[in-house]
Amino acid sequence: MNKYLEPDQQTVSLIKNGLHPFDDLDLVFVSNFHADHFDPYVTTQLMLNNEKVKLICPQQVINKMMIFTADYAKIKDRIIEATPVANQYDRLIVNGYEILACNIKHEKKENDHVENMGYVVNINGVKVFHSGDSDPENNDSCVQAIMPTYFVGMQDHSNPTLDYIYVN
Repeated sequence: MNKYLEPDQQTVSLIKNGLHPFDDLDLVFVSNFHADHFDPYVTTQLMLNNEKVKLICPQQVINKMMIFTADYAKIKDRIIEATPVANQYDRLIVNGYEILACNIKHEKKENDHVENMGYVVNINGVKVFHSGDSDPENNDSCVQAIMPTYFVGMQDHSNPTLDYIYVN
């Protein structure tokens, strides 16, 4: 069994075509360029079919999009690069949302070269954190500065909060 969750083909089709529930997105975040986080073709199609959505991602993701997508020029103005130096964060305001993008060390030593972003998004006073592939044992000083307690997932990559979250 694959330990990484991937959307089924029906969901991928909805994403690519910008159909409900992916038809009214403001922002898309990509934490790193690995295939379990990002597909340049699907992301490009989503952006082509949803002309208001903006992509926030590290430079390595942008590089992959430039290489692998023929339509990059059509969407490049809506791509926002967020790649602060290690253990630092960038504060962005995009579409009225406050976003802190933090360059967090990847959980696997062999992936030290990977630009792995964690994001804190402030939505009307409610902060949502996405850790990318960061290691909860890392105790990254950047993340501690912006979110003192931040890991909900477990070491085995399960996430108990998924049992309680329903998106309509």
